Formats: sequence, structure tokens, C-alpha cells
Amino acid sequence: MMPFIAISALLFFPAFLVGVWVLKRPLAKRHLGIMLAFSGSFLLSITITHLLPEVFHGHQHWLGAVVLAGFFVQIVFDAFSGGVDHGHHEMAIGQPHHHNHGHDHSHGTPFSFSLWGVLPAVYLHGIIEGIPLFYIKQVDHPIVLAIAFHSVPVVAVFVNLLRNKSLSVNLRIFLVGLFSLMPVLGMALGGVLSANNQFLLGLVFPALAAGVFLNMSTTILLESGHQHQYKWRRLMFIFAGLALGLIFHLN
Repeated sequence: MMPFIAISALLFFPAFLVGVWVLKRPLAKRHLGIMLAFSGSFLLSITITHLLPEVFHGHQHWLGAVVLAGFFVQIVFDAFSGGVDHGHHEMAIGQPHHHNHGHDHSHGTPFSFSLWGVLPAVYLHGIIEGIPLFYIKQVDHPIVLAIAFHSVPVVAVFVNLLRNKSLSVNLRIFLVGLFSLMPVLGMALGGVLSANNQFLLGLVFPALAAGVFLNMSTTILLESGHQHQYKWRRLMFIFAGLALGLIFHLN
């Protein structure tokens, strides 16, 4: 029970406190970009060096189809969330981004970026992230840390979305708290599901999450450059995230 409480606190409080802070003091776009670049590369590194090897440890190659399903589940989430759940900050403030290459990278949503169309996708995404964490018993497990790091810039993007809607302060804080709570609820759901089916929790859900993480992390890194060119400072943080993931792998 104690690892569950400690991991829940690590997942909830950083995201919630940063979210409340950013409600009062908006985060500069350049700082947000750097945080996204670091967290995205760290998440990618952890997914490839930790999560995927654990999924395929028993040589169940059919789980590759589940990883692929997770990748496309994230694409569906994107269609409804406008990219908020992977930190797409320009869409969060209602500004589609364009590159000068004759194509549009806008993340439009079927709900014309309605808040009530975005929220279910963002919250469901958080639940899926949390489900496989129930089997983890270490607070400093790299997958837990990767999700905790990733949630910080994403909650800042989420707050940008809330700031541009006519909502009361209390409702904004409530929605941020609910956002921060989703991975914890996912962990609890993982516990309920594991009571009857260890196979789901130990293999299928981690494989699904791996596909989601691969989509998110690669999308973040692809969007981290301006006009497809990385600035040196951002590139440095990308390599730092990758290196940190490799350090955890070597340990």
C-alpha cells in the first residue's frame, strides 16, 4: 500500500502544484518548449530501454500489434484534444501552427476545440498512462519518473487552454486537480483489473501504454524544432533527456 501512496503523490502533486502556479503566472513559451523537449526525449528513452523490453521479455511477439494499437489510440486522442495531451502549446492557445513547406500541421479537433470535447480525451489519456503503473513497487522507477516529468509541461499547456475559456478560478483549479489525478485513478483501475487478470496488467496494458508513449514522445520531438530545425539549447535538453533515460537503463 505504501508504494501506491508514494507513487500517487509523485504523480499528483508536481502536476497539480505546477498547474496552480501557472494559473497565476503563465510560463514563457521558450521555457515550455525546453521542458517539453526534455520530458519527451526522457519518455522516449525510458519507453525504448525499459518498457518495451519488459513487454517483450516473454517473446510474445503478438504484443507488437498491441503496441501499434496504442500508437493509433493516441492519434485518436489527438483528434479530440488538439494535441494538448502531448503538450502542443500553440493549439492550447488556439493558434494553429504552420511551416513554410506547403503543408499544415494544425491539430484541429472535431469539436472546433470545444473544452468539453478536449477534456474526455485528455483525462482518458491520463488514465491509460496510469494503469500499467500498479505493478511497479518503486517510487523511483524510471517509468514513474518519466510520466511525472512529462505531466509538468503538459499541465502547463492544459492551463493555457483553461485560461482562454470563460471559467471561474475554482473551476479551473478543480479541472487541474482532476487532470493531475487521472494517472492515480488509472493505477487504481489497474489494481482492480489485476485482481482477476494479471495478464492484462502485466503485458497488455504496458504494451498499449508503450504505443501511446512512442506516439507522444516522437510527436513532441518532431514539434520541438522551428521550421524543422532544432535550436542548440533545445537540442541540448533533448540529448539530456535521452542520456538520463540511458543512465537509468545502465543502473
